[in-house]
Amino acid sequence: MVPNETSDVFIKRTGAFTISDTADHTVHALRISNAAATLEVSDASLTVNAGLVHKGTLIADDASIYIGDLQQGTGTIAINGESTLEFGAFAKAHVTFDADGQGTLVLDKSYLFKGNITGFGDDDTIHFKDIDFSTAHDTRTVLRYTDDGTGNGGTLLVRDSAGDVAKLAMVGHYTTDNFVMADDGSGHVAVHYHDLLV
Repeated sequence: MVPNETSDVFIKRTGAFTISDTADHTVHALRISNAAATLEVSDASLTVNAGLVHKGTLIADDASIYIGDLQQGTGTIAINGESTLEFGAFAKAHVTFDADGQGTLVLDKSYLFKGNITGFGDDDTIHFKDIDFSTAHDTRTVLRYTDDGTGNGGTLLVRDSAGDVAKLAMVGHYTTDNFVMADDGSGHVAVHYHDLLV
């Protein structure tokens, strides 16, 4: 599959589809309407300008995927290997991190992320491009995890002193001490996983 920047790509059939040619690809819109369909982007870059609607699975495998506009649907987006997934706007995807990877999730407007995150662990990073790190040492700045009472999930809250707030639904067993806040190199917040047993 080799899309181009004017394409609206529709995947309606069951099956596995792959973009794997080490090139940069841009499409207008992407729709995966079959829950049994998988699109894997491997060693390549995919930019979806207008948005993504999906029921199936989108996989970044040592790749970069940017969803510029609205992301809708009940599907999963997997961050495998040393991949980056970036959402430019509203997203409610189920995002999974590979246990052996070094994945990066970038949220341009983190307050619009309404999905959930599974598998966040060693060497993984979440960038909050709308939360300012320069105020991170202010007492009004918060990095807090609240368990949902089941021991299998909860909410990660990140807030700067200007009042910018992100609340991410995390699936797994965490405490606040599992999360470390740092500058992402551009003056915004990056959160890394901290293994308490190391």
